[in-house]
Amino acid sequence: MAIDEVEKAFRSQLSLHGYKGSEDLSSLWGEDYPFTALAEGYGQSPADVKLVTEAVMGPRMMSMGRTQEKMLLKMFEEKAVVSKMESLLKEKEDIVSSLTATIETKEYESNVFKNRMESLEKQLNEYRGLFESKMAGLEVDLKKKIEQGYEMYVQGFE
Repeated sequence: MAIDEVEKAFRSQLSLHGYKGSEDLSSLWGEDYPFTALAEGYGQSPADVKLVTEAVMGPRMMSMGRTQEKMLLKMFEEKAVVSKMESLLKEKEDIVSSLTATIETKEYESNVFKNRMESLEKQLNEYRGLFESKMAGLEVDLKKKIEQGYEMYVQGFE
């Protein structure tokens, strides 16, 4: 069988039926394509039937192989993307856990400082109270001393 006959039969079938099925037109016709009806309708002799079968089946088999190849390539690409996304997710989860630990540490330190400040404020208030009571006592003593000194001064002139 001459190659130009196969090409001629292929072109005639392609122009009759074209592509059918998937969006990217990666397969010739569909699974339900009636090869036997084509062979019976256009084939008058066993040689014609054989020519039609070879012209149709060859490209279809090539198309199915290419479709499988594309599907595998797409699957590998998707697997690579998923793997990359998983690694990015793991990396982000590690960052989140690290930041969470840092926040917890900072909250603990903040609580320690807050408790220390409250303790120091209590001490300061206690010291302030002691200071004020001592100052009040000193003022009373000073007033008494001044009064005593004034009385002594006044008595010295009498």
